[in-house]
Amino acid sequence: MPTVLPGRHDPWALCAHDDVTLGWRGGRARIATAMHFTTIVARRELARARTLAESLRRHDPHARCVVFVLDDCDAAEEPGELAASLVAEAEVEVLGPAALSIPGFAQLAARLDCDELREAVKPALIAHLLARESGRPVCYLEADSYVTGSLEEIERAASEHGVLVWARTPAPLPPDGRRPNEADLRGAGLHDPGLFALAPGSDQEAVLGWWAHRASAGAGPAGGAAPIDRLTTIAARQHELRDPGIGASYWNLYGRSIAEQDDGVTVDGARLRLLRLSGFDAQHPELLSDVQDRIHLSDHPPLARLCREYAERLLANGELAARGLPYGWGALPDGTRFDRRLRDIYARAHDEAKLSRSPFTRAGMEEFYAWLAEPAPAGGAFGINRLCWLVREAQPELREAYPRLELAEQAHGLIGWLHAYAMEPGTLPPMLMPPATRAQAIRERQRTAPPPPWGVNVAGYFESESGVGEAARLVVAALDTAEVPLLPVGGRSVPATRHEDPFTSLDVSAAHFPVNLVCVNADGLPAFREDAGEPFFDGRHTIGMWWWELSRFPERWQPSFGLLDEVWVGTEHVASAVEAVSTIPVYQVRLPVIKPRVVRVGRESLGLPGGFLFLHTFDFHSVFERKNPLAVIEAFKSAFPEPSGVALAIRAVNGEADPANRRRLLEAASASPGITVREGYLERNDNHAVTASCDCYVSLHRAEGFGLTLAEAMALGRPVIATGYSGNLDFMTEQNSFLVGHEMGPVGPGSSPYPPEAEWAEPDIEHAARLMREVFENQDAAHRRGERAAREIAITHSLEAAGRSMARRLESLRQHVPSRNGAGHGFDGTNGGDPVGGIGERIGRRLAGRHLRLLYGRIEDLRLTAAELDLELEGARRDGALNQAAALRALRRRDRVT
Repeated sequence: MPTVLPGRHDPWALCAHDDVTLGWRGGRARIATAMHFTTIVARRELARARTLAESLRRHDPHARCVVFVLDDCDAAEEPGELAASLVAEAEVEVLGPAALSIPGFAQLAARLDCDELREAVKPALIAHLLARESGRPVCYLEADSYVTGSLEEIERAASEHGVLVWARTPAPLPPDGRRPNEADLRGAGLHDPGLFALAPGSDQEAVLGWWAHRASAGAGPAGGAAPIDRLTTIAARQHELRDPGIGASYWNLYGRSIAEQDDGVTVDGARLRLLRLSGFDAQHPELLSDVQDRIHLSDHPPLARLCREYAERLLANGELAARGLPYGWGALPDGTRFDRRLRDIYARAHDEAKLSRSPFTRAGMEEFYAWLAEPAPAGGAFGINRLCWLVREAQPELREAYPRLELAEQAHGLIGWLHAYAMEPGTLPPMLMPPATRAQAIRERQRTAPPPPWGVNVAGYFESESGVGEAARLVVAALDTAEVPLLPVGGRSVPATRHEDPFTSLDVSAAHFPVNLVCVNADGLPAFREDAGEPFFDGRHTIGMWWWELSRFPERWQPSFGLLDEVWVGTEHVASAVEAVSTIPVYQVRLPVIKPRVVRVGRESLGLPGGFLFLHTFDFHSVFERKNPLAVIEAFKSAFPEPSGVALAIRAVNGEADPANRRRLLEAASASPGITVREGYLERNDNHAVTASCDCYVSLHRAEGFGLTLAEAMALGRPVIATGYSGNLDFMTEQNSFLVGHEMGPVGPGSSPYPPEAEWAEPDIEHAARLMREVFENQDAAHRRGERAAREIAITHSLEAAGRSMARRLESLRQHVPSRNGAGHGFDGTNGGDPVGGIGERIGRRLAGRHLRLLYGRIEDLRLTAAELDLELEGARRDGALNQAAALRALRRRDRVT
């Protein structure tokens, strides 16, 4: 056990372990002229502060580190035997609230939560250190920073400019649906509040004076723009340091070159010296941050190595033990949790009643409680005290529900509501709550019960490696981006294709939301409905997400409209076909196109030829004549009758399902030495690597509902040659692609499910051949067109754009979707405290004899219990659905990041 040194305890010891050396072996002498680095933490962040200090001193031995512990206070829970002082050789100075002499610090800590209090302390701490160490600047680093090189440049720049700040990102964030984005930047502020430096001077005194005044008013982050942004307009001498090696984070690493050099990691050629790791979890070092999905560590091995190194240091310094510690300003002496609601109530009490004591002392708590127990301005005759009144005042819906507390019915209703909803364990002092009857509480819970959880049950073939399966997965990704609660569910009826996608879905019995979005085409919907069962559809608004390739919709599928309330389609081409015959509303939404994450694999290992490579991929299940691979082969042979340095690869799956057309494909391909056919499924990463390996993608389809393989090739920046017809025209233009001319012709027999009398496109093979020659002979121009395609599709078909289009329609349904709440044991509330209403009262008056009265009482007790159980069950269903949806979304987000 570490030694406990005499004097006031040092909270750094909360992270101490027997097998951890605190500080640096063979300590170094303190350098009087070194720059100060400082950070502010709660006790649960001590391991991060220690890791920061270690990394700082490792690369800058002259630097001095000061750690301010927000909840190192008498009111904080004592850490007991783990208390110990930081060993001298660590050369870290630890300060607590007493060091800054901030008037009424405990009262300020009562008004503000941990992050707000940190913001309020910053100017006082910086001013204290500037005054104490005259002539030297002070740099503030958030504890989740990791130093990987010397920071001497910060001292020089701060001394020269006075105020030094860092922009979160110097470049616009792309509108591709990923986080962070420009909306996140507006909410978080333009500059990083976890990294700034100030040097002594009158200008800095004015800046800190303004900041301290703002803090003394209790303005936390919700009080307006971050102070660090305001500093750049107040300070006469300020500088924005733009060095990619200092302050690197998930905000600004996107699109930059990250490399491993002999002297360390570089970012755009600059040595990486300071890494900001907000949202980093030491138990999941494969993720840069849990609040972003833009940077993938698997794409940046040097950065991944640093994150693993940082995680190891955090864990060695006691991260897991530290983050389990309670916040010292988080509870009152009687154990009541000091949550946001109670902090706001205390702030009002402090201002109105001029409370003089800290609420974190027994006497101060009793003073606070005594004020709360006094009668409220209205409803006092019925037991409404200030606490009840202030809880009501803080919630507009309560003020609307109980506007006249001078009326007994409304006062008792509020008391019942408070007992039903406001008394979570550990919140609001129970001794201050007026008593309520059991029936009152139940009646108010029923009357004010929240509506069923809002969200969508998305049904589809999520494990299917097919176009319709991928479309369902993309719908989920788009709704995730729009933060629409959803539960992915699947039935047992599946298309004839491989089902090995690792997507996690649930049985249809797990569906708890009032809207169904069934990503199953019209031909498969009857089988899905039979498989899912009527309970999945009853009482819900059901949407079908349909795809169709031709301009004429089959009459034999007309009954499927009767199984839905509305249809969604993903392109204008599909919309025109479905709207012409639909008996229900049809809405066009956007399907997202996600740029595939590619792990570079050599062509040889993928079975692909060298040279300039054209690529076409298709699934025999998607109808051979529609995908038209023979036209691609014919165009290639026409363009390159004697191929030299140019090749065509055909990737196909499920050829065993159509042996006759498979023979036709192989025979046609064998006629040219430049054509390679590769069959069979690949893992997802290899599949994307194949597309990324080609120089041009070609599709001479006769019809497409969307054209996902074309869109993914465009997202990868590959030039695409494709028939200028059908759903692909939603994202392909003459400016971003190479569109092939066509004429319309009959489908003809043998292409089920497409009617023989319907029409589709017959692409001009000679035109396609000329375009293939053009792409090959003018590769730079083709590459520029591919880059334009990638930029445009990232905007028009981003996750964000697709999510918005779907969320808008869902939001318009919100007020009209029927409730699926059970009938329950509803109480009409017409008889004051009697939940069974007037009938129960009349029966009770007529009952004669002691035994009958006892029986009546027992019946009433059972009815009350049944009502409570109904409420608990409905609440559990609601919470369970939302929690499950949130957990699955977190898993999907993690899968996207990794």
